[in-house]
Amino acid sequence: MENSNDNEAYQRGFKTALYDNPYSVGSHEYNECERGWSQRLRRGFSCISVPKKNKQRTFKEIYTKR
Repeated sequence: MENSNDNEAYQRGFKTALYDNPYSVGSHEYNECERGWSQRLRRGFSCISVPKKNKQRTFKEIYTKR
């Protein structure tokens, strides 16, 4: 079995500062990319989450701009 630290999806997740997983949810590659990105966080590298376009706003966000 391939070492997860050596595969392309893991490396892609580990090397990116922005969280952007291009693989299909539930696929082996998706999981490996997640592992790489979470290892990046655990090792103290900074990471930025990419905001989702259809993210629900909180009650506070909706009513503070009125």
